[in-house]
Amino acid sequence: MKIHKFFSQISLFLVLFLGLTILPAAFAKTPNRFSALASRIRPCVVTILVYGYDGKMAGVGSGFFYNDRGDILTNSHVLIKNARAEIKTQSGKKYPVGAIIMRDEKRDIVKARTHVPRKTPYLKPAVNQPLSGENIMVVGSPMGLDQTVSEGIVSAWREIPGKGRLIQISAPISPGSSGGPVLDMDGRVVGIATFQSIKGQNLNFAVPVEDFFKSGSSSSSSKSKPTKLNIRKNKKGIIIIE
Repeated sequence: MKIHKFFSQISLFLVLFLGLTILPAAFAKTPNRFSALASRIRPCVVTILVYGYDGKMAGVGSGFFYNDRGDILTNSHVLIKNARAEIKTQSGKKYPVGAIIMRDEKRDIVKARTHVPRKTPYLKPAVNQPLSGENIMVVGSPMGLDQTVSEGIVSAWREIPGKGRLIQISAPISPGSSGGPVLDMDGRVVGIATFQSIKGQNLNFAVPVEDFFKSGSSSSSSKSKPTKLNIRKNKKGIIIIE
């Protein structure tokens, strides 16, 4: 009986020892899914730099490529009513924004063409709308901090007067985050970060984007015709885009 008990204790010890040594090593070799997803998404996300009529920087926003031609989706309020704008990619390179392809002021969404000289990585829309409680990721440039990744959940779907149906999310949104993609755990876009409520804690909202992807193909075969902007110089020699 004592021998049997002794071997039982030895067996238990070996099981615990192997579990404590082998399992951590196995987990260490398994890449973090969230980190891997962020690495895949970041090249598709851009920082948007906007400039006033005096030539000085007027603000920072976020956006993302939705096709391989360098066209971006962002918030209307990020681009409109500024003299000019340019995007900064993950690599740090900057390219001018040259044309507005589509604008929905009520939904605060704009599509714009940029002068990226090569094919760009791009994001695709989610197959299904996210449900309350599902995990999401937001990538953007809060306070000008490029390529910031944050996580959260879909808190609820809300009907906001004057804005329509929005996604309430727990992932933080700060000035500069506007226009950044809100993604599901498959790396597909469910919405665009739009605004936060200053009256409550962690009340952030995104515009669902499935309709905006449908109105323009995410492939290079898209035939959407951009509206050319009026480019001129003012008396001080500053280039103004209207």
